[in-house]
Amino acid sequence: MNKGKEITYRKSIGLQCKEQLRAKFRTQDEAAKLAGITPQQAGNIVNGKTDYTIGTLTRFVEANGLNLSISTNVFETYKLMYE
Repeated sequence: MNKGKEITYRKSIGLQCKEQLRAKFRTQDEAAKLAGITPQQAGNIVNGKTDYTIGTLTRFVEANGLNLSISTNVFETYKLMYE
C-alpha cells in the first residue's frame, strides 16, 4: 500500500472516531482512559496523524463501542462533512 492511501485510511478512521465520540459526549481523555491507552495515543487515532498499532486501535474502538468502516469512499464522505 502506498503512503498516501495509508494517510487517507488513518484520517477516515480518525474522523469516524471523532464523530462517534462526540455523539456519545465523550472526550478523547475519557475515551483513552476507557481503553487503557494514553491521551496522546487517543489523539493520534482521532487526528489520524501518526501510525498506531492495530492492537491499540482495537482496544480504543472496543472500549468505546465504536463502529468503523474502512474505505476511501467513507473518507470522502467525512471529508465533505468537515470542510
